[in-house]
Amino acid sequence: PASKKVILIMFRSVARVAALDWAAIQGKMKTEVGRAEINKLRITASEALSNAKKYNAAPAGIDFASYKTKLPSDLVDQFESDYKAIDFPVLAVTESAEDKSDYEAMFKSASEAKEKSEARHAALTDILNNLQNNRMGTSTSIEEIYEKFPELQAEIDDEIDQHEWGKDIA
Repeated sequence: PASKKVILIMFRSVARVAALDWAAIQGKMKTEVGRAEINKLRITASEALSNAKKYNAAPAGIDFASYKTKLPSDLVDQFESDYKAIDFPVLAVTESAEDKSDYEAMFKSASEAKEKSEARHAALTDILNNLQNNRMGTSTSIEEIYEKFPELQAEIDDEIDQHEWGKDIA
């Protein structure tokens, strides 16, 4: 799946995983859902780091001599010759150009999304502040309304001066 590919690309280097400050990343999350997702990612990264350390070195060789004392030696010799004939593939973990470009594309996309999100947050904060500053209720006086909406005071004064008493009553 795509999520596993993302994890493989992002955590290709063990040093990158070890250097992450998970508490700082979680601290930037505003919701519990976000913190839970970061925690899942931290656990997956920790497992990947643990496996990288666990399987970093080649496994210990088989001690065929000790098996010869416990089993028939011709049988152990046959196993040993068959084992030595196996050509095990060498796994080299490298970051391919495709992986690097995928990572850079994801990072660029995340940066753009972050910028859009911050801009939207600022706009919504301004709208919220404006609504809170212009909140009115039954206890709001005419003076407070005129202070917040001076154009309304000018319009009402004009209507009074021109004796348009019922102009806005429908």
